[in-house]
Amino acid sequence: MSQLGDLSCGTLIHAPGLSAKLIAKYQARNVVFSPEPVRMAQASREADLVICHGGHGTTAASLLAGRPVLVLHRQVEQLLLAQKIVAGGLGKTVNPDSKNPSYKQLTRDILSDARVTERAQQFAAKYSDFDVVKQIDLIVARCEEIIRQRETAT
Repeated sequence: MSQLGDLSCGTLIHAPGLSAKLIAKYQARNVVFSPEPVRMAQASREADLVICHGGHGTTAASLLAGRPVLVLHRQVEQLLLAQKIVAGGLGKTVNPDSKNPSYKQLTRDILSDARVTERAQQFAAKYSDFDVVKQIDLIVARCEEIIRQRETAT
């Protein structure tokens, strides 16, 4: 968090359970802490870059908004998604073997490389018709169909 305060860009951080002491320590002119969860679809549209752990919801919201991602993975699933993001040129991730990564440099690398943002915008354009609500409805309908098929088969 201290490295983010050193950057010239504005930063919005949602870190649940962060103590008032730590918030005060890392508070800076360009750093705002949100005690409440952030609406990622909206926040992503207003961001230049999203830094997250690589959960599917946050990552999808970011890429669907055409924003590159810096993934700070904590689990194997997040690492796998981070590797796909890097392979697609949609962002970067921190090397899991790195003892002291420069988040500031990774952030600068992404923000200064127009190709990364362009690829994220191409991703958003490709999936511009994606609708989360429709997707949920399709999943529910398919699950119901599978249940009906099993009921009639027995």
